[in-house]
Amino acid sequence: MNPPPAPMDAMSVPPPDGQPLPAVSIVIPSRFRHDLLEKCLESVVAFATVPVEIIVIDDGSPEGDVSRVAERFPSARIIRNEVPLGFAAAVQSGIDLAKAPVVHLLNDDTRVTAGWLDHPLACLCDRRVGAVTPLVLRDDGSVPPRIDSAGDSYASSGRVFKRLSGCRVPLGIEGRWVFGASGSSAFYRKEALAEAGGFPVEFGAYFEDVEVSWRLQRGGWRIWFCPESIVWHKVTSSYGMVSSDELMEKMVRNQELVFVNHGLSLYKEIGLILHSSLLLFRLLKCFVLGRSTAFLRGVIKGLNSSLLMRPKRFSWRKRPGMRIPTELF
Repeated sequence: MNPPPAPMDAMSVPPPDGQPLPAVSIVIPSRFRHDLLEKCLESVVAFATVPVEIIVIDDGSPEGDVSRVAERFPSARIIRNEVPLGFAAAVQSGIDLAKAPVVHLLNDDTRVTAGWLDHPLACLCDRRVGAVTPLVLRDDGSVPPRIDSAGDSYASSGRVFKRLSGCRVPLGIEGRWVFGASGSSAFYRKEALAEAGGFPVEFGAYFEDVEVSWRLQRGGWRIWFCPESIVWHKVTSSYGMVSSDELMEKMVRNQELVFVNHGLSLYKEIGLILHSSLLLFRLLKCFVLGRSTAFLRGVIKGLNSSLLMRPKRFSWRKRPGMRIPTELF
């Protein structure tokens, strides 16, 4: 099921001034976990097999801790925001500066492994591919290791979930087309990101990568899961520190925004019925946990935000024979 390869030089066209481009621009936003950032950068430097540029976005870290760690790596370019912009805006600021035709987004709580760049770059030589998602394993000491993500899935009910999350790595796991790429470690064709409008800064954090996946799919780009590329993920709240109610409200708000922007237009009546059932089930769970107010605030804010975004409605540009790989519920 591998995407058909293309010549490797298709991804490395030199700029007009004749200076060679890096093959990959690695964008790492960070705010709090500078200790994990150091391990992330060490692994990138150790295992990069092609010319890369490393862009670290210090998004208002206390006392510049992130910048101080990144300064230990001469190959890293540091962008310091004195006032935090939020995850999506920090990521987009790095993408805007990226020189390479491929942008690799990494969380600061990840560690890459040998060969993690080579296979995604080969996959991106297929002109259908707008993004590649690696096999992400939980970096929690589990033996055997458990999967954090094998790409993202999206259901017609509006439910988003990580493929194979919590499972052991199956024998003979193969690449395949998937709905989405997890923002913890995704590879993007910069051209495709530009067509999709980049990362949605209005999302702040949470589900911004799902929104990007939808925009790519609607623009006719496809997303490939590449199990040969392995990234370890600590799965921490390394970027933001908010209360449980704030977290609930933000996540629900953005999930609703994604559904109204994309899922509802694709699934229409059946999607609305399934989504309403999902909302009711989640509301009952939140009521038991004493967090129903935060949940309802998130739903209302998501609906209001979708109305504000109406001028940005996205058109469909499916390629012949293309089907968006989604689930029922």
